[in-house]
Amino acid sequence: MEGPRRGGGQGGFTLLEVLVALTLLGVLLVGLQQGFRFGLKALDLQTKVTSRTAELDATDRALRRMIESMEPGDAAGVGKVMEGRRDRMTFLSTLPLAANIDRRARMTILVSPDKRLVLRWSPYRHEKSFQSPPPDTETLLLDNMERIDIAYWRPAALGIKGGWIDDWSLPGLPGLVRIRFSFPPGDPRHWPELIAAPALDPVQR
Repeated sequence: MEGPRRGGGQGGFTLLEVLVALTLLGVLLVGLQQGFRFGLKALDLQTKVTSRTAELDATDRALRRMIESMEPGDAAGVGKVMEGRRDRMTFLSTLPLAANIDRRARMTILVSPDKRLVLRWSPYRHEKSFQSPPPDTETLLLDNMERIDIAYWRPAALGIKGGWIDDWSLPGLPGLVRIRFSFPPGDPRHWPELIAAPALDPVQR
C-alpha cells in the first residue's frame, strides 16, 4: 500500500532555511544601521567644516576690508594714526558694521589673553575733545586663536632697502600688511596668511 501523498507538491520551509533567512536579515539590518550612523557622522562633520570655513571667510573679509580702508589721518590729528607691532596693530579705518553708527574708528586688532581674536575700537573724532574718551568697544572676531604674527612692508626710498619689518613706527602707512594666523595644537582649522594693501597717503595718490 502506498502512503499518503502531499497535496499539490508544495512543502514548508525547514528550520535550517528559516535560521539562514533570519541570519541574513540580521546582517542586512546591522549593515543598514552602520551605514546610517556613518551618514550622520559624515553630515555632522561636513556641517562643522562648512561652519568653520564660513566663519574664517567672514573674518578674513572683514579684516581685509578694514586694512584696505586704512586712513593716514588728518593733518591736524594728534598722535600716531598707525602703530604696528608683531602681535597687534592700531590704525584708523572704517568699521564693517551697521550704518547707523559712526563708522570711522580707531581700532586695534590683537589676540586677547583668553585666546580670542578681537577688535577693540572707539569712534574717531579729528577735533579735540575736552571730555574723557569713551571706553573701547571689544568685538569678537574669532574664538580659540593661539596667536597672530603681523609684518609690514616698508617700500624702498632714499637709499633705504624695502622689505618686511615686524614693527611699524614710521609716519604714514605701510605698503602692505601681512597677517599669519596660528591655532592651538590639534585644531583642524587652517587660515592662509592675509596680505592686504592699505589706502595710499593723499600725497601718494
